[in-house]
Amino acid sequence: MSTSHDLTFTIGSKAALYNGGQHLPSQVQQALQQEWNSISLELEAQEGESWKQAYILPKSLDQLRSKRSGWYQIARGSSVFASGLSDYAHSLWSGWYGNRELDQIKEHLDAQRLANLFETALRERSRLTTSFHKIKPLATGSETIHPILSLTESGIRLQGKQTFGADALFADELLVFLNQEGEKVSSGIAVIPVSSEQLEVQVHADLQAGFTVIYNSIDIPWERILVNDDAASVKQLTQQPAAVSLADYQWIARQLDLLELIAGTAFALAEENGLNKELHIQTALGEIVQHLEVLKAFIFTAEEGASANEAGLFLPSATPLQAARKAGGAYIHHALDVLDRVSQTAILDSPHLSFSGQRDDGDQATLLHGVWTLIGGEQAYRRKQHELYTFGDPIVQSALFYQQYAFDFYKELYTKFWNKAGTPASQYIYE
Repeated sequence: MSTSHDLTFTIGSKAALYNGGQHLPSQVQQALQQEWNSISLELEAQEGESWKQAYILPKSLDQLRSKRSGWYQIARGSSVFASGLSDYAHSLWSGWYGNRELDQIKEHLDAQRLANLFETALRERSRLTTSFHKIKPLATGSETIHPILSLTESGIRLQGKQTFGADALFADELLVFLNQEGEKVSSGIAVIPVSSEQLEVQVHADLQAGFTVIYNSIDIPWERILVNDDAASVKQLTQQPAAVSLADYQWIARQLDLLELIAGTAFALAEENGLNKELHIQTALGEIVQHLEVLKAFIFTAEEGASANEAGLFLPSATPLQAARKAGGAYIHHALDVLDRVSQTAILDSPHLSFSGQRDDGDQATLLHGVWTLIGGEQAYRRKQHELYTFGDPIVQSALFYQQYAFDFYKELYTKFWNKAGTPASQYIYE
């Protein structure tokens, strides 16, 4: 059973620090306790939807759709789980486990270790999260401490520091993508208990800015290492459709929720400052509506084409899912640009709003705080980083889409056209 429900134990077990070695100030402890009070009932509910979607291996369309309701919706999307990192970690893990007997999965990780870890976590109802920040060397004054990774008889010794989202202090396990010193890509995957004695957490004044996890020469046994020193396998496990379908599907559902939130905020702010009467703003807002409907259509088509794969896992149709994944990111970036234009200088002109997120209780200040969070806050940065790490840059996404798409139908149309015209298609190509 998860021990994170006892906040005092959680902080003590991780030797939580504040600003590099100081004890947690009372206001930070109070903020943590208030956060836990706001999410505990929903998070710890024995039969709640949160647990069903986190560990479910869908066998039907209804079960697949239950994955839409991620932990990011807890407390109406205002909790430490709003980043979607915990959801991504659980869905990725579930996808690997559910497809562990398929060649495209078992060739790239230790399936037995995965099964043991997953089944234990399911039984104990452990919470998982991850980070896309690279592990960096520790530094003491002017001295940098190397190496980050070293082999031992029983596994790997990890020494370094890594930034996590604010949900890390409420998690039980960390799904860590390991990188050697100087590596630009990850080459290993491990599952590390947050209660490890050699693991510390540095808490920052702004909890939404996340935490710094410090690995003080922590020993990771082989049974907790899924991939070791194999960047190609890590790439497959984070990009191969069978491995990431559940994680992509849930992230896309979150993209739709986020796009709807941005749209509503842009509409409200445009009406507030009167810009909704200007034609170019109406056009930009209309494009957001168009993008909303297109993204909904992609998700609907992916669900309608869902079916059981060779492992018996009910997965969304890959082609519209990948199209939605690529389009969703572009649509959100466009909508944020529009929101930025609509807000104009309203944020800077507000005397009651600071970039740290402090605001008065007025409706206008609340609205502007929401705008700042979407456009330039910590969550906005982490969302962009998530998309870049998980999906790759737009060029990589398009290349993967091309490589995995079945073009036979369209090539047949081309051949039929030229053959019907009396010129063999092959002759036309080579002449």
